Amino acid sequence: MTESKTPLKPNIPDIKKCPRCGANILLGDTKCSNCGYAAINVSDTLRATSPTFIAVVCLFLGAALMLASTGMDDLMQFLFLGGGFAIVIGGGVYMALNILVSDPKRRRKKL
Repeated sequence: MTESKTPLKPNIPDIKKCPRCGANILLGDTKCSNCGYAAINVSDTLRATSPTFIAVVCLFLGAALMLASTGMDDLMQFLFLGGGFAIVIGGGVYMALNILVSDPKRRRKKL
């Protein structure tokens, strides 16, 4: 009548191996301690970067492109103005979406 319960397995993360040299990469490491291979990818780096920083960089880059268009002819001026405007708007939209999606004060519906 007594049921034997199987013990729960501990929640241990998988140990990553370096694709270049095969050494273990510890949790939280950004580089392999043996060969220096970058253990994080571009998407992880973007997630770690502040959205405000990205928006400010886009603002200055877009403004620089728009200012550079002042001495150009018709088509090139239009392309530089359009590209600069798109970069400025893209940076603002990225920051707004990041605030809307990841704001800790925003209530989320439970599934």
